[in-house]
Amino acid sequence: MFCDGWSMGVLRRQLFENYNALKNGTYCHRDNEIQYFDYALETEESKEEDRKFWEEHLKNADFSTELPQSHPQVKADGGFNAEVPVLSSEKVRSYCIDHKISAYTFFLGVYGFMLHSCSGETDFVTGTPVLNRNDDKWSNTIGFFNNTVPVSFCIKEKETVAEYFRRLSGQVLECLDHSQMQFDRLVELMYLRRREGENPMFQSVLAFANDSLTGKNESVSDESGLEISWVRSNEEIGRASCRERV
Repeated sequence: MFCDGWSMGVLRRQLFENYNALKNGTYCHRDNEIQYFDYALETEESKEEDRKFWEEHLKNADFSTELPQSHPQVKADGGFNAEVPVLSSEKVRSYCIDHKISAYTFFLGVYGFMLHSCSGETDFVTGTPVLNRNDDKWSNTIGFFNNTVPVSFCIKEKETVAEYFRRLSGQVLECLDHSQMQFDRLVELMYLRRREGENPMFQSVLAFANDSLTGKNESVSDESGLEISWVRSNEEIGRASCRERV
């Protein structure tokens, strides 16, 4: 099964529901549930409002950010990973609350400062994976909804840090509102040329993962006694292990 992290929470809940129904001698009906196929059909064609937004958002974007390389260049589907522990700094939490921004926007903004410092460029584009479930009707559907959207940065010399984060927050919200446009359609829209071993739109990606959405790092159980825990196989593929407590 090919799906995103949000789907793991849906799958876990459905496992509990089906298990309890079978245990009680009943059947859990899901005949009217929306399927991923419905989402694929709905998003097959790009909306005009999405096309207009991305044309405006990326009209002055520089897609060729040159970053100094301290490691050999990786393939287009590779990368270097860094794991950030669960937010524990009260200063970061307080800053986000005081300035009315999300932790995601905070770290994306810090990442933008880092790219500016490394490259010396003030205008650049980076990618960021998004959940892409913009409608509540998809909240209980299992499938791969994720998309990677480009965020265009502009570092302004006379802008304060607070102003920078406030502007970035509004920009991120607009990008999320129009995230359903498929990435390959976006590349075609901007007339970008594809080259082997290189992403046509951005050379860096920030993925802010919130494991509390999926529960992948913890074992869970319900009142029925069924316990679900995530295990890692030799192939480094996440699998769910189910057992009944005695």
